[in-house]
Amino acid sequence: MTMIFLNIFRNKPLARYLFIKRSFSKNTILLKSANAEEDLPIKFTTSQAHTYKARQSIKNDTDIRLWYEPIVLIGSLSAFIVYFTILRADNDLDEEFKVSLYERIAGLEEKQLINFLDHNQKDNEETSSAKVRLQVIKEENKLTEEKN
Repeated sequence: MTMIFLNIFRNKPLARYLFIKRSFSKNTILLKSANAEEDLPIKFTTSQAHTYKARQSIKNDTDIRLWYEPIVLIGSLSAFIVYFTILRADNDLDEEFKVSLYERIAGLEEKQLINFLDHNQKDNEETSSAKVRLQVIKEENKLTEEKN
């Protein structure tokens, strides 16, 4: 590797910074500083980075929580859960939630059982209980049709 000084900048201030570095037909320009002290490594213990804490990057110090915030949050959630699971009396909406979906939509259980049987017969799985339930539903449908 040879270092060649640029003759073009001989008497100019830029001349002390520019050098050409040649290696393998690749030309690159290097910048050299005027002060040799700037080129020396910086001692970590004497720099400002020595006093920097990683916590300052991760946590924002302006977002400080109060010491009693977790206690208030846990107490509020506990009161909410106790009220809605234990203390509250049932109303008509709760009674509506207890009604099965099969009782609300006529013919849903029959269609679902037919799809279940088709799927399980393709996979050669047990379907005897579903067949029995499907027969019971068909008999119930015949009885209701006869009454009407």
